[in-house]
Amino acid sequence: ALSGRRRLGSVLDDLRDADNKKQSGLSALTDMEAVKNKVETARNALREVGSWERKVRECEQLVHGGRLVQALEQLVSLRGAVNAFKMLPEYSKKEAQLQQLEEHLMSTTRRKAKQAMDRNIPADLVACTEVFYEVFGPSKGSEESEGVAKAFMVDGARKAWEAQDPGSDGSAVALAGALSSSLQAIAQTFRERWTILQALDEACSKHTKGTAAGVNNESVVATSVRAALILVASKLDEVLVRTTGIEGHSERAGALLEEYLEGFAALASCPPMGEKEELWHQCCKECLDKPGEVLPWSLVRDVVKYMVLQPMEADVSSLLANVRAPNKASEAVLAAESSAKKLTQTYPAIWARHVEERNIAVLAPAWLAGIDAASATYWKEWTRLVSTFENTLNARADSQQGAFDGGLLSECIQLHSLLHDTISKQFSASQVQALQLAMKMNGATKTPLGLAIRQKMQVGEQWYQRLGAPSEEGLKAASALLSATLSTQSATTSSSSFVPGPKQAARALPSSASVLHKVEAQAKELVIACCLRPVSATLQDYGAERREWVAEGIVSPFMSGGNPMSCITSIGEHLFAVMPQLERPHDGSSEEVQWLPAILEAVVEQVLDHVLKIRRLTALGTQQLVTDLEYLHKICTALGSSDGAEQSAASKRLSEALEVVRFLFQQQQRQAEAAAKGEAFAEEPRGQPTNNNASEKRLEKTLRIAMGLPLASA
Repeated sequence: ALSGRRRLGSVLDDLRDADNKKQSGLSALTDMEAVKNKVETARNALREVGSWERKVRECEQLVHGGRLVQALEQLVSLRGAVNAFKMLPEYSKKEAQLQQLEEHLMSTTRRKAKQAMDRNIPADLVACTEVFYEVFGPSKGSEESEGVAKAFMVDGARKAWEAQDPGSDGSAVALAGALSSSLQAIAQTFRERWTILQALDEACSKHTKGTAAGVNNESVVATSVRAALILVASKLDEVLVRTTGIEGHSERAGALLEEYLEGFAALASCPPMGEKEELWHQCCKECLDKPGEVLPWSLVRDVVKYMVLQPMEADVSSLLANVRAPNKASEAVLAAESSAKKLTQTYPAIWARHVEERNIAVLAPAWLAGIDAASATYWKEWTRLVSTFENTLNARADSQQGAFDGGLLSECIQLHSLLHDTISKQFSASQVQALQLAMKMNGATKTPLGLAIRQKMQVGEQWYQRLGAPSEEGLKAASALLSATLSTQSATTSSSSFVPGPKQAARALPSSASVLHKVEAQAKELVIACCLRPVSATLQDYGAERREWVAEGIVSPFMSGGNPMSCITSIGEHLFAVMPQLERPHDGSSEEVQWLPAILEAVVEQVLDHVLKIRRLTALGTQQLVTDLEYLHKICTALGSSDGAEQSAASKRLSEALEVVRFLFQQQQRQAEAAAKGEAFAEEPRGQPTNNNASEKRLEKTLRIAMGLPLASA
């Protein structure tokens, strides 16, 4: 056992020695590998020392000779060779030398690229593009390559503008001349250089295809033309903003519009844009995150203001002369009816034709909003017509001491009938016509200028604010309506033959519809006021200290007794007298107006307002009040309900008031009986009121005070 143990220990010792020797050997091999690498680096450095200067001279000669692609290859070789000098002191010097050589190559490449563009040599420009992308990568390389084309196109446009620079002269002739010269120069330059631009575009596309987001994948053809157009637009915008106070804005807007129409048409027809419509779309593209406008907003605003809105405003102003004329009420209605017919039936088609003839049908949203604004202005002036009737009503009321004027009532009803029946139908038809014309304009043949304007109107909601005419809200509403209508339009239906549905048309001209609705409501109030004027005169002293309210005597055992006052019965007689005038024939083409319910409600409110003025009520006076209210309730029930219909609002209001008065009358009698017996008065509990609203509470409180009843339970 001892012998075996000694042998085992000997074996373990041998294994330890072998392991130590192995570790030592591995460490030695590692040291040898490091020495070997250093030797190889030194050998490479020694080998490159002799060839470095030669390669540098060769690269410089290639750059000077214009052989940029070969120079780039030599530069790439030098980049690999410079790593050999990392272990040597010359490394920083070699790296700086390489950096200078690269800068020399890029400055020469930029100069050669500009020369290639100037001399129209596609091959040289493509070679320069290869260098840009190899040195800078896709993003910076694309920027450098496009910059050459942009600079050339912009420089040509700038020279053309400066040759005709209007300076401080903002006249139509001066600006149109400068704009025409600049657009012609851009088109001419593009015709001469489109081949080299297309070659540059293909070279850039080869390097940017499939690259990550952030690299510009737009056509170089489009971006270079757009840069030139932005330059011209900025120059034009400066002059337009600086000369806003001059005369002749309308003529200037028209002249500049014509120049843009011709200039954009000529440019868009040049190859290859004539064959590829998407190129022109890219030329006109404007983005929120990129500065510059292809077409200045200042000009678009002037076009809308002076060529779309101004004709509408002028026509509406001429129509308003009839509404504003100080005619008699009856004559004013006839004149206003004639002008309203022109507005709703004639002018929309004229205004649409005017816009289409100027080739700005793409401004359909502004046109539709403009009609709404102009029409709203027109209908607001109809309040003057209503005021004419109000003045006549007040004057006759003063002279006739509140006597009923049947002739004036007929004229007021005629005015309301004109608004409610005739004009309402005409306006609904004009809504259909306006939306139909706007849809036709919106889908009209697209001119290059129209496409440019449409691009501006698709940049988020910013264009509402930038245009702002006639109003931001109006533009939003018109644009939303056209978009919604277009989405529901059948694919087989053309814009010219499309007829909007009632719900779609009802959304057109919202401001005008609102104003017209208010004018009609005023006319309705005028009819009611004409009917109520005799009632107001009759009730003038109803709530005062009349002897009937404070009369003393034996109270009838019934809730009411005697006859209603003469002023109350005259109200009933008056209402029956006006019924034939209010019940006019109805053709069913519009909703029939029910005059009596509104008139009865107003009568009841006037009577109850006078009741609130009563300061003292005896038991006999309260009984008279009940008699009067019951009479009125019968009148309202007879006139306000028909064919078993439910109780009218006026009848309900009187029922609530009678419930209050009757209850208080009972308490007033009980209080008198308790006082006669020398007993304390305790009010009976009242059941749940029919309608315990604020008006009923106010009536109860007033009558309690007048009757001498306590307020504690009120």
